[in-house]
Amino acid sequence: MAKPKNKLSVVNNNTAGIDIGSRKIFVAIADKPVISFGTFTDDFLQCVSYLKENNISSVAMEATGVYWISLYDLLDQSGFEVFLVKPSQAKAIPGRKTDLHDCQWIQQLHSYGLLRSSFIPPQHIRTLRTFVRQRRDNLQAASDHIRRAHKALELMNIKLQNVITQINGKSGMAVLNAIIAGNHNPEKLAALCEDSILKKKKDRVILSLKGNYSDENIFLLKQAGEAYMFYMRQVDECDKKIDKHLSLLTHDLPTPQKINNPKAIRHHKPNVQDLHLKLVKLTRR
Repeated sequence: MAKPKNKLSVVNNNTAGIDIGSRKIFVAIADKPVISFGTFTDDFLQCVSYLKENNISSVAMEATGVYWISLYDLLDQSGFEVFLVKPSQAKAIPGRKTDLHDCQWIQQLHSYGLLRSSFIPPQHIRTLRTFVRQRRDNLQAASDHIRRAHKALELMNIKLQNVITQINGKSGMAVLNAIIAGNHNPEKLAALCEDSILKKKKDRVILSLKGNYSDENIFLLKQAGEAYMFYMRQVDECDKKIDKHLSLLTHDLPTPQKINNPKAIRHHKPNVQDLHLKLVKLTRR
């Protein structure tokens, strides 16, 4: 005689599953038809009311792009337990029927306790992360424009980037700005470099600055230089936000008795006062 198959039991009756899109969200509650809402804030508020009316305490939804973030915040602020799950997790569990909506399958799995929520840091860390990520994106954009400056120099057969370490350093930017302003004399341009460079390779710097200074490529260099400086100013704005936010988070926290020396930051060090101390205090709060 065949053994009866094990049957999953519901561990939480007050669950809902949500499938999120850019224009609509679909909500499933056990023994109720799937209902959809728009994605405007008023629509999300209606969704919250609908869940409360049906005594829902825990909601599961997939992490879809960035669409989930606003709804997650609103549900969390409204007192719901929110499970954010990876799409691969829900799809990897066998037994799904083809006539089920995604939100119904998510709701079923959640009611059986089969879903594991992704880690979501607290709001103060998410805020800090937003500033840090924006800073990183600005640095990447600035780097793109330095590569464009490299290309403009190569098109003029100017090899400054082969002689000095970084053309976006103090000496390199001084030379680039002078070129853009109309100074194309190699000796005068080389004189703008720092003494530490001139002591070791003055002759090579002069040789590297002999090239074909064409108007169209100087225009490209000008555009790249201005764009680079714009994004670096954006980085400075991010540093101010990071500094202010860290100060608010740590000003009442005690200073640890022992603090190890920080690892040196070689490039693009954040302009944040007592950065290492603030980060240590934040991690030990």
